[in-house]
Amino acid sequence: MLQAIRPVLPGAALCAAIALVASWLAVQQSAVALGAAVVAMCLGIGLAQLLPAGRIEAGCDFVVRVLLPLGIVLLGARVRLEELAELGFWGLGMGLGVICLSGSVFFALARWGGLAPRLAVLLALGNGICGGSAIAAAAPVLGARRDEIAASVAGVVVAGTLGTLALPLLGGWLDLSPREFGLWAGLALQQTPQVVAAGLAHGPEAGAIATSAKLVRIALLAPVIFGLGFALRRDRSGASGSCLRRGMPGFLWGFLLLSAASTLSLLPQINVHFEPASWLGSWQAQLSLREAAAGGSQVCMVLAMAAIGLQTRRETLARVGSGVLGAALVGAVVIATFVGLVVTR
Repeated sequence: MLQAIRPVLPGAALCAAIALVASWLAVQQSAVALGAAVVAMCLGIGLAQLLPAGRIEAGCDFVVRVLLPLGIVLLGARVRLEELAELGFWGLGMGLGVICLSGSVFFALARWGGLAPRLAVLLALGNGICGGSAIAAAAPVLGARRDEIAASVAGVVVAGTLGTLALPLLGGWLDLSPREFGLWAGLALQQTPQVVAAGLAHGPEAGAIATSAKLVRIALLAPVIFGLGFALRRDRSGASGSCLRRGMPGFLWGFLLLSAASTLSLLPQINVHFEPASWLGSWQAQLSLREAAAGGSQVCMVLAMAAIGLQTRRETLARVGSGVLGAALVGAVVIATFVGLVVTR
């Protein structure tokens, strides 16, 4: 047992150290819109250029293979239908519209702009749904390489960060209402921290609406990835009979199950109470399983992004090319412009 664990320890410990530093940096005002997962990936990429790959490779592989799927499963706890219902069918339609628009833009860039098809799909999902989480969920279905994942996440993050800075300025200049701006931020920006930061910059009401709009897109993650797996399986085999079993990664079934449990209030709040006679003294605590699952998802994603960063070398990023950033910016501008025109008309 110890022999099996020993090769994993150096890489896993380094991922944990990066995650701790990234979590601290992410709460600083200058990096709050990036989120801890993105900061961890950036730190990992920086360290990867300085460290030999041999000793940490096994631990990084373990973290990505085990914790990344677990993080996506636990993300399902954030999705509750009653919270999404506040936006109604219009909000759901807008969420679907943003995803379709993102797919169309990046399909055009792949067809006429020279963007690699697999990168186009990753960027479309990252821009259209929920940034790095969507890219990470789609990567196993597409068979994407680590450098493609890192480049896609980096492109989406840069585009989203610029949007986080620009949207509040434009919202104030256009004198948008809290609902208009909240919908704009929630439907146009990529990462959840970016949505929250931009929404709150326009006021607490706009922040709440932006978060709800973002949840609509997160809720569509599993159906979209399932559809992607279905389409790829059908395209490769010419038949769709086994798609339901094999076209969708197991962790997305977990995402759906946990989302259903959250919607049905099957993730209870646990109260712990110790009487004064206890050797621990008299105290009580509350634990929400839904909040614990959401927090666990964040921890897993931060660790996994640190591992992906540590496996990304300068030469592999160079192989992907700088066109990814330009494509991500084009897609983000088109989506933000379209959504802004619709919500403010």
